[in-house]
Amino acid sequence: MAPVGPNADTGNGIPGAYDHGVNSLTLAHQGGWDEILMVAGPVLIFAWLLSVARKRAQTLADAEAVDSPESGPAGSVTPPS
Repeated sequence: MAPVGPNADTGNGIPGAYDHGVNSLTLAHQGGWDEILMVAGPVLIFAWLLSVARKRAQTLADAEAVDSPESGPAGSVTPPS
């Protein structure tokens, strides 16, 4: 009879303490899609936050332009008279 314990060989070359079955090994490496999500998730969140900030900035710039129409376009310099 084979020894039973945390360091006993289960027959597949993996000690018993690390042998959690095929499911844990399958979930550990899914062909790369899980690693892609780990990178793409934060990148997509950052892109979304950037687009929200850009829309807010454009809305504020448009509202400021409506409030002061005599100043001209933003960043324009009037020549001295």
